Amino acid sequence: MINKGYRRAHSELVELLDTRATWVIRTRSGALGNAGSLRSALEVAARKSTASDPLESITSITRFNNQHIHVPRRQFRRLFDQLLEGQAVGIEPAAEHGGGGLF
Repeated sequence: MINKGYRRAHSELVELLDTRATWVIRTRSGALGNAGSLRSALEVAARKSTASDPLESITSITRFNNQHIHVPRRQFRRLFDQLLEGQAVGIEPAAEHGGGGLF
């Protein structure tokens, strides 16, 4: 069971998008890859997860305030949708990331 203390508010995740850190992208079958920022992890998840092996979570390896950050699928989906709509600071919608059925 995931410790809910590792989760962060949506606004905190938006602030961490470009912060240099190591993030691991996990699907139901296991680790999918890693990325150097949360924004990059989002892009990797959009490109590599599939309908048959959907995104499960994103977890930071780098510690923030002495804790890892866990981003569950539902929260990540919300962040992904917001980024595609261009609502987060400094982000333009990316047409190549359809995200259909991946999360």
